[in-house]
Amino acid sequence: GMLGALWAAVVTASVPCGGRVSSGYGHSCAITKVGALLCWGSNDHGQLNVPPGYEWARVSAGKYHTCGITTSATLLCWGRDKHHEAETVAGHAWSDVSAGSSFTCGLTTTGRALCWGNNHFNEADVPAGKFESVHAGFGEHACGVETSKAVACWGQGWDGQLAVPAGFVWESVSVGWLHTCGVVAARRPGAAPAREGEGEG
Repeated sequence: GMLGALWAAVVTASVPCGGRVSSGYGHSCAITKVGALLCWGSNDHGQLNVPPGYEWARVSAGKYHTCGITTSATLLCWGRDKHHEAETVAGHAWSDVSAGSSFTCGLTTTGRALCWGNNHFNEADVPAGKFESVHAGFGEHACGVETSKAVACWGQGWDGQLAVPAGFVWESVSVGWLHTCGVVAARRPGAAPAREGEGEG
């Protein structure tokens, strides 16, 4: 954090969270035990304006927008929509969503990953495949774990953030601004030894 008078720590009241919490650039959201969605923090783009009348199963706080999935598998987004990142794709039932900087990715119940919004670096161009998770970061790239337990990444890769280490069985992946991290379940049979910097956990 920053020291001095520029920033002051703010402690919110406790939230009866049901296990789903997401923090964006300047706001956070949580789903309560009864399926209500609460958001707090910056609301300069309407990212706290949760649509009323829904019970929520998933939430993802992006840079200036928020997305959530209801218990009926409907995906809704709100907040800044400069690049259409807060729009939704009709005709799908959704199992997960990841709100990034200026784009959003979602996972349908059939394992199809879709991304929309800013596509300056092809971050919305999802490769073919069936996915079990997808993650849009605050940079200009996204990654997902395929049902084969391989990781696919796409978008801006100038800093090597798309260079997935080969030979691993992946459990999860998380996308940062200019880097990517993942949790490995095992090394694939016959895979070469890991290079320096390629951990196994």
